[in-house]
Amino acid sequence: MAIVRLAMSVLLAGVVLIWGNGGLLWAADGPSWPQWRGPNRDGSVSSGSWPDRLQGPHLTQRWRVELPPSYSGPVVSTDRVFVTYTRD
Repeated sequence: MAIVRLAMSVLLAGVVLIWGNGGLLWAADGPSWPQWRGPNRDGSVSSGSWPDRLQGPHLTQRWRVELPPSYSGPVVSTDRVFVTYTRD
């Protein structure tokens, strides 16, 4: 029984190490907003170039979704956007 318990402990430790390292690699992958108001929790972006105007051929709308009222901001993770909304 002690051998089985030791083997399970080693297996669990290995899974946790692999999963934890994968999480670190994923976090370093690109500009994500994993928490409220962005990576620094201040609602700002420190890198990238912004257009001079919000009109013209350089800026096109890719998608749009109507959402109910909400108090939180979006969470961006690689190619996905997660949102929450207020529900009565």
